[in-house]
Amino acid sequence: MSNTYKGIVSEQFVKNRDRLASSLKGQKRKWRADFEIAEHIVSEQNDDYVRAKYPDHFFYDVNHPKYKRTDFKYMRNDGSVYIGWHPIKYLGKKIDTILLWRYVKRPLPMNSVLEVGDEVEVEVVDYIPANEVKQQLNENKGNTYEYK
Repeated sequence: MSNTYKGIVSEQFVKNRDRLASSLKGQKRKWRADFEIAEHIVSEQNDDYVRAKYPDHFFYDVNHPKYKRTDFKYMRNDGSVYIGWHPIKYLGKKIDTILLWRYVKRPLPMNSVLEVGDEVEVEVVDYIPANEVKQQLNENKGNTYEYK
């Protein structure tokens, strides 16, 4: 199994992204919702990743036979991972694993919004037990996990 997944942004993804973006607060809502692309591409191409359904999708992204309730989180180039306050509450409770991923390829500039037909490639970097993530966040008293 490859850790890299390629996909084309679909009309369905954009429709779901726009619906999610409309529920977010603040600026760059569509751009922030674009980070759902990794779970979309990976779960489309690998049957082990079963997308969570209502109401579970509010807590984690996919069910996986080995990693269980898994939430996808984008890892920046410096290895830092922002974890929002909502998922932090459920680490080790309704979230078993954090899957770290990063872009291999996406349309530039990075702050552009994904469009139908865009080519995207993502890499699954690692799987971190949720309790391990929670412990580091508690030690650092923040919401940024540092991948080592």
